[in-house]
Amino acid sequence: MRTRFVFSFVLSCLLLLSASCTFSVDYTQGSFNCTQDADCPTDYKCQDQICVPKTCRTDTDCPKNFRCNNNSCVSNTTPPPTPCSKQEDCSEFQETCAPDLDGKGRFCVVRCDVVKQEGCPSGEICVLLEGRGYCRAPSGNKPAGGLCEQELDCELNLYCRPVAGFERIKRCTPTCDIRKLGQECPTSNQRCLPLTQKDQPIGYCEPVSTKVKQGEICGGDIACETGLACKPSPNENFNRCQ
Repeated sequence: MRTRFVFSFVLSCLLLLSASCTFSVDYTQGSFNCTQDADCPTDYKCQDQICVPKTCRTDTDCPKNFRCNNNSCVSNTTPPPTPCSKQEDCSEFQETCAPDLDGKGRFCVVRCDVVKQEGCPSGEICVLLEGRGYCRAPSGNKPAGGLCEQELDCELNLYCRPVAGFERIKRCTPTCDIRKLGQECPTSNQRCLPLTQKDQPIGYCEPVSTKVKQGEICGGDIACETGLACKPSPNENFNRCQ
């Protein structure tokens, strides 16, 4: 009888201890080391020796010192950029071969999402190059529909493209996914058109043809407001409405 009581008491204690040791771990609130995916819980993977979610939507889904880039958690401590001459020279982590903007050559950098404007640190924008985005400081502030000469003249998520029928007139227009047939464009009458073969599936929303004001770039008299004509501009390679 005494033996049975002792056994029951020990078993009850073990069950209580087992219950008290059951807890949930929030892997986004710290850094949990790993060497392989098997070291992490379900729906997590081993990234840079840290357990991170297999997919993410925002930076808050990732552990400390990680951010969400193209639905994947990536480390904020990026390795030094490596020289490149084309996109294929870059690794899976630093997969965009950024252009030579300062005369120091091209380098592999972390890719960002140019349509959603995600994956860049605060104060930078995602700029499109051959189908891939790279982060850089913005240098333009022209809104959608504004006249432009290059992409960096425009606000975030805008691309500088010629207006249909007026090839010498360029306006800032949003980027879009050509597979969505213009659903991401700001107006219902706009189409999502391809940029170049290398840029696909990223495209641009067809710029709206509007009348050009005095002093603005034009491609013909019909583009100018009433009473203005499209004439050569001194010391420039394009015409303006005068």
